[in-house]
Amino acid sequence: MSRKNLPDSLELLLDTMCNTFGGIMFIAISLVVMSQIISQQQKNMTQEEISKNIIEKMKQNIEALRQENVRLSQQALSASMNTGNVTPEKKAVLQRLKEEREKNLKLEHDIERLESKIRLAEQKQKELDESAKKLVEELELQKSKLRLEKAKLQQRRRDLNAEISKLEETLKNIQPRTLRFAKLKETEKSPYWVLIQRNKIYRLGDSGSPVNGEVELEYFNSGRRVRMKPLNGAAVDDDPETVFNFLFKDVDKERYFVNLVSDNDSFSTLMVARQYLRNKQIHSNWSINPDFEFGVYSNVSYSASE
Repeated sequence: MSRKNLPDSLELLLDTMCNTFGGIMFIAISLVVMSQIISQQQKNMTQEEISKNIIEKMKQNIEALRQENVRLSQQALSASMNTGNVTPEKKAVLQRLKEEREKNLKLEHDIERLESKIRLAEQKQKELDESAKKLVEELELQKSKLRLEKAKLQQRRRDLNAEISKLEETLKNIQPRTLRFAKLKETEKSPYWVLIQRNKIYRLGDSGSPVNGEVELEYFNSGRRVRMKPLNGAAVDDDPETVFNFLFKDVDKERYFVNLVSDNDSFSTLMVARQYLRNKQIHSNWSINPDFEFGVYSNVSYSASE
């Protein structure tokens, strides 16, 4: 296209617009190409490889490219103003053109930045949706496991209740055992009172000087009867020998015999205690009296077995 027919002012304006537009297009194309390269690299990376630091660095690089694009575009516009032999009219037109171009560049830059933020927000929304979906799936799986575990526990409870019912029925049909010890004989020894309630040992000891804090005496019926109330007892564990050694360490077998009084539910502990006393050659007597109530008499003779 020949420029001979164009006035000088229009020729200069056309050159300026072509040079400016060409520079802007080159920078814009470069920006697009680099953005595509960065996006492609990001797509090829696994989710584990994309860290917050890498994403932040990419955002900074893109922002730097945008800033460089604006700077170079403004330089191109400013360079067009340095052309010689420019009349005041041309200069005014070029100045307005430069201002409008700068406004346009700023708007384009703002639009690109907003579009980038929108894309990041959409990507973040997608990731959040995927995370929420995974959480819902995991929650449903956990609920399913808990329901299955609950069903197993409920079945286990039913089985245990059935077993308990069978044992209770069997217990009802068991006849009380008969205790057989050596022949009883009268003794001048004083009784050392020991209560057995719910398989625990409660020592009253000598009624004249009782053991402190284990059994309380309660007199009633005008003092003619007494009730022994168990307070603090000792359980017989897997090592009854040690327990009984402690409980009966102060029993003088030359002075006392052990008077065992048990409730209806402590047969096993009564047997163990009786056997211990026999092994230690301590005389003893036993009785079943779940109320632990006795008459008070002035003249009483006792009997004990070996």
